[in-house]
Amino acid sequence: MFTRLILTTALALSLTACLEPQSAPDLPSMTQDDFNIEIMAEDLSHPWAVAELPDGGFLITERGGKAFRIWGDKRLEIEGLPTDIFAEGQGGLLDIVIAPDFLETSEVYFSYSYGTLEANGTALLRATLNENALENPVVIFRASPAKQASAHFGGRITFLPDDTLILTLGDGFAYREDAQKSDTHLGKIVRLTRDGGTPADNPYLGQSNFKPQIYSIGHRNVQGVAYDAQTNTLWAHEHGPRGGDELNIIRPGENYGWPIATKGTDYQGARISPYETFEGMVDPVHDWTPSIAPSGLAIYRGGMFPGWEGDALVGGLASTDLRRVDLEDGKSVGEFDILSDNNERIRDVRISQDGAVLILTDDDENGRLLRITPKTMPNYARYNSYLVQLDQAYYGNNKSRIIELLDTGFSGATEIPQYEYNLYEIVRHLENKDKVLAQEAINNFRLMLEIEKGLVVCEDSESLKDSEGLEIKNRFVYDTMCHEIYISYYGQNGEGFENWLAEKKSILNDLQNQTDKLP
Repeated sequence: MFTRLILTTALALSLTACLEPQSAPDLPSMTQDDFNIEIMAEDLSHPWAVAELPDGGFLITERGGKAFRIWGDKRLEIEGLPTDIFAEGQGGLLDIVIAPDFLETSEVYFSYSYGTLEANGTALLRATLNENALENPVVIFRASPAKQASAHFGGRITFLPDDTLILTLGDGFAYREDAQKSDTHLGKIVRLTRDGGTPADNPYLGQSNFKPQIYSIGHRNVQGVAYDAQTNTLWAHEHGPRGGDELNIIRPGENYGWPIATKGTDYQGARISPYETFEGMVDPVHDWTPSIAPSGLAIYRGGMFPGWEGDALVGGLASTDLRRVDLEDGKSVGEFDILSDNNERIRDVRISQDGAVLILTDDDENGRLLRITPKTMPNYARYNSYLVQLDQAYYGNNKSRIIELLDTGFSGATEIPQYEYNLYEIVRHLENKDKVLAQEAINNFRLMLEIEKGLVVCEDSESLKDSEGLEIKNRFVYDTMCHEIYISYYGQNGEGFENWLAEKKSILNDLQNQTDKLP
């Protein structure tokens, strides 16, 4: 009973500190008036995470134990969530991500805190999403040993390119020394296979007394993680106590110092450690004192904000703003206060498929999902956004939306890649049950896919040559196949292009099957 009282009192102090407004440093800033801000969802109770679906809808978790699937004004509560969610203090239903192959598998992953006040921890659930129902749910990981109290669960998830996934875990607040111990998951980042197994190349696998899932140690409460495919870098940030919040590059087998090395002080003002840095432990790329209480992390890759490319976007709970950390070659070279007049706790940050920034604001009654775009958008970003809307309408089987976009969106703009226009024209003909025109459009598109890799020149002329030197005089084909368009709109090459090609062929085969069924 005495131990529980101490933990409860300490937790109350920590939660109070997280809620305290922090005096912001003098940073270059931008206000809400500098952006277009659209409310995508509201009236949420302590939303914790958002995942965008291929059809343009969203999955949103609430810490209290609910989750929703949202399309526009339509909101459905997710059925089949775990029955052992421990929703007290900082615990509850936490992160959500969709699998990289969601279109084929419909797999989703939820993190949550399990158990009771006396014995709890962080768990990871895998399930298949069918409309708003979770099917075949399996808890694939539970952090152990269980702990007391209701703080510092971590809980952020991200996938790595080898199809393994990362789950962040907190130190349990009153167990900070455990962050340096090898036989507990507290204060660690773990790496798992999709079924919850241990990857064969995990850094501590086979070492005596080490939990095999451990990927890195010495963490306090990691509430932001993001993998940047362009630089093959795993980033994470974590809460310090009073000051000492950190942004780190996460590498396997490394020790990130907590609680031996920290710039933070205890909530009562006491010094935690005499060391801000320590030999053999990794120093942060960026740190915050006073604390911003970071939550949610994205590395910006998208066309809407060219000046932000490769930078870290970090939500602030205590600072009630969005921070942009200017990153160059893995180093922090500047910081910016975005949405400086927001005055809402920011819990999660994601990048939309079209390059817009998505943020979740944390409130007990009116948490909101906001979509942020620039006042003036580069042309290629505007066109890419349009194409993403077409893709989302296709994956959502929303043929009326496709036709609406085709009728109103192009407005005669020849700059938009015509191969995308042709793809969705097929859908228009199918909707009209015109088998002849649908087949003609399919044949045109199939031709484009076959000759694409053979194109060797892209000039501002009426002709183009393929790999055998044959002139292609068809202006339509010319407009669709110019490599400049791939560079401008997709930036894809190598494996990226092969994936694009495979996706389009798959869609084309589906459309061919639909056409064959027409009378």
